[in-house]
Amino acid sequence: MAATGRDAPEQSATADREIVISRVISAPRELVFEAFTEVRHLSRWWGPEGFTTTTRAFEFRVGGEWDFVMHGPDGTDYQEWISWTATR
Repeated sequence: MAATGRDAPEQSATADREIVISRVISAPRELVFEAFTEVRHLSRWWGPEGFTTTTRAFEFRVGGEWDFVMHGPDGTDYQEWISWTATR
């Protein structure tokens, strides 16, 4: 049964357009956190094989955004952005 009232999780105004990704990674917690929160690391591994990433702005905090371009191996550029929100 779904929670209602005070126990129900908050739903954002963009919930119908959000993607939530989770993954279990076999590595020390501190290393995984750094790989996701330091732009110098993100740009080296983010995206599918053959893609590169150029960061235009990066602010890792609640309300901050990562504004970047993924460059496809065929020369196509994909403008992207990620914003961080708080969860309970």
